[in-house]
Amino acid sequence: MFLMRKLSGQDQNELGSRHNTRIEGRCLKHHMGPATIKIYDEFGFILRIETASNDVSFSKHHRMVEHRNDEPTFQVVPARKHIYSLHVLMSLRGDANRRYLDFLSALDDRSVGVRQLHKVCAPKKVEGRTYPGFNFFSEADLRRIDALARGSGRRRLGRTDGIHEKMP
Repeated sequence: MFLMRKLSGQDQNELGSRHNTRIEGRCLKHHMGPATIKIYDEFGFILRIETASNDVSFSKHHRMVEHRNDEPTFQVVPARKHIYSLHVLMSLRGDANRRYLDFLSALDDRSVGVRQLHKVCAPKKVEGRTYPGFNFFSEADLRRIDALARGSGRRRLGRTDGIHEKMP
């Protein structure tokens, strides 16, 4: 529904996507017939979304249609290619961008968690001494993490509460 139409089995329009990597960043392009929606990731900081169409009649909207013999009726008709349709096309394209942005914001980004996991698992060097990182598949390391999470190693009056017994 991003590109102003719902997908159906009877739709004859060509669907597709393309991903390009450029010097400035990445570009992802989805197309459905003559309508396209592009998302640009520029330098990893700026997200830009744009919608375009080679055929404005692909977009349909509600408007008054004047018939030659009858009274005007309110119908769903294709947009016309003239200056007076710019407001309608801008509204339809803005709605498509908003729907696509809502879809993207619903996706989960796990890259922050992966970076934090690598930070915890990597060995650390402090004042010339190297400390090993945690291995979450090691039973001994899991006991250490569990003991720290429960607060067993809190200091009270200068001594630890038996954390050494819980850690191998």
